[in-house]
Amino acid sequence: MAAEEEEILGKAYDAKLMRRIVKYLKPYKLQVFGAVIITIAVSSLGPLRPYLMMIAIDKHIVKNDFSGLIPIIAMLLGSVILQSLIQYAQAILTQWIGQQTIYDLRKEIFDHLEIL
Repeated sequence: MAAEEEEILGKAYDAKLMRRIVKYLKPYKLQVFGAVIITIAVSSLGPLRPYLMMIAIDKHIVKNDFSGLIPIIAMLLGSVILQSLIQYAQAILTQWIGQQTIYDLRKEIFDHLEIL
């Protein structure tokens, strides 16, 4: 019996449990879709910084072209600020979705307990 309980607790992904949880996310489809889009946007901005650093080093610093370095630095700073703002929006949105989902779950449990 203990081995079966360990096996159940040790599962990394349980499809049956996920279907039960996703039921509570259905009222927030649009917000979840937005969170996915924001996650993709944050992920796409990740490789931009190393690419800009490569351009700065290979095309400007090595050739002592420091006047051409200023726009690269501005783009690098802008990408960092943009990524930070998008990550902030992502955190706010995903936390809001989580809080609303927990609220709905608690409300359903409370309503069920009142019926009992």
